[in-house]
Amino acid sequence: MKTEKLHALNLKFYDELIYVRRVNEATAKSYYYDVNHFIGECSNLLSDEAVSNYFAKLIHKKYSSASIKRKKVSIKLFYDYLLGLRQIKRNPIVVLDIGIKKEKRLPKVIPLTNIKKILKYLTNQVSKSNHYYQHFISVRNLALFDLLITTGIRIFETSNITFDDIDVIEKTILIHGKGNKERIVYISSAECLSNVKDYLNLRTSIKTHNNYLFINRSKTKLGVHTIDSVFRKMIKVLKLNKSITPHQLRHTFATELLSAGSDLRTLQELLGHASISTTEIYTHIDTKQKKKILNKYNYRNKIEVNKNQK
Repeated sequence: MKTEKLHALNLKFYDELIYVRRVNEATAKSYYYDVNHFIGECSNLLSDEAVSNYFAKLIHKKYSSASIKRKKVSIKLFYDYLLGLRQIKRNPIVVLDIGIKKEKRLPKVIPLTNIKKILKYLTNQVSKSNHYYQHFISVRNLALFDLLITTGIRIFETSNITFDDIDVIEKTILIHGKGNKERIVYISSAECLSNVKDYLNLRTSIKTHNNYLFINRSKTKLGVHTIDSVFRKMIKVLKLNKSITPHQLRHTFATELLSAGSDLRTLQELLGHASISTTEIYTHIDTKQKKKILNKYNYRNKIEVNKNQK
């Protein structure tokens, strides 16, 4: 099969992931780029030996085990897609034995002193804003990152929040997580809720063709990459460790709750985990229990930032 045809099939594979299987954009792009790399590096996609050599090269080049495993998943899905189209007769990945040692990595967290610096910086940006657009962006960023800090939700989940998902009275947000699974998160911090309300007041005055809560300059949905870019610029201004990522806000949320006494099953529900390793201990925790845990343990409730403080 020619390389040009494989790349064309990979584009169709990406479209199916997005529009048919409803895979989130970031994950679909990862699969697409993994397959593109595979097409460019593997000498023969139908040869067991060539496929095996491809993964051997990855190990030799010291790719992380996580990266190699992700590529294996991406390529397997692509082969399954080709099987469905009857472009191939078998999936070489199924019988491939890849010797990858499992790496144990502890989640990286952000010190609470830095969390407070982030919140203080975002709050000060609101008070310093001079014109409408700058004020809108600063209020948006404060509400967005405070939600990440307070609830531990994923970045793409924040990006996908709509007006219909928010219940200000109940202080809850309906989150659309991985695999189209939904869960309710509770805004336990009064300051965070206030920041969200401030942003809602501004957002409702803007007429757009979409119902997404967080929008960009073009009045369209604020994407994951933009959120990441805003965060990295803020970290640079604050002169914090460059390795800090917005996803570490989620790790910090989880670690602080767990160390304060939250049980694993409640934490699993709050984070929306649904992997094989966690399904055995999975149990449904209703909203009242979530509120009780968050009111008692969430570290964000202990941080107060004066909006007039500069």
